[in-house]
Amino acid sequence: MHIVIHAGYLPDDIVAHTDGIKHRVKTRKTGPDRYEGRDGSITTQSISFYERLAKGGVSYIVIGDVAPINSFSPTPKLYDDSQISGFKKLCDSIHKHGAKVAVQIFHPEYDCDAINSLFASGDMKAVREKLHHDMKHFVNEVSEDSLNDIINKMCNCAIR
Repeated sequence: MHIVIHAGYLPDDIVAHTDGIKHRVKTRKTGPDRYEGRDGSITTQSISFYERLAKGGVSYIVIGDVAPINSFSPTPKLYDDSQISGFKKLCDSIHKHGAKVAVQIFHPEYDCDAINSLFASGDMKAVREKLHHDMKHFVNEVSEDSLNDIINKMCNCAIR
């Protein structure tokens, strides 16, 4: 059994094999304790935070909610090749202590293009209304073309 030191959403406390994981301590996806920049970039503070976990004995770290798109949400983002270097620095800082690292790619459950447009216009009332609507209905209203676009963005993020 692994010791989980960060709360998460998946019941993965028990792992049947270690796949070369050095220690018996891991983290689930990290959440609001992150230190990414407001633009989703990997900052020096973010690298230091995760490196401290690895140096302290955590053997498997999952960076949660990595967005494959540009959005107003302050989560880590990996939608453009220019962002690879920040993630490389982060991974190198974790790997040098023998820990493994993974990302959870997450696409928001709302019409990102519409929300980003409303957010850019400064119409926060419309943003809240659209978000409220989409949180309830997006999964049922999204088109097949939009879903294929989301899948492609997630695949491109994974390739990076």
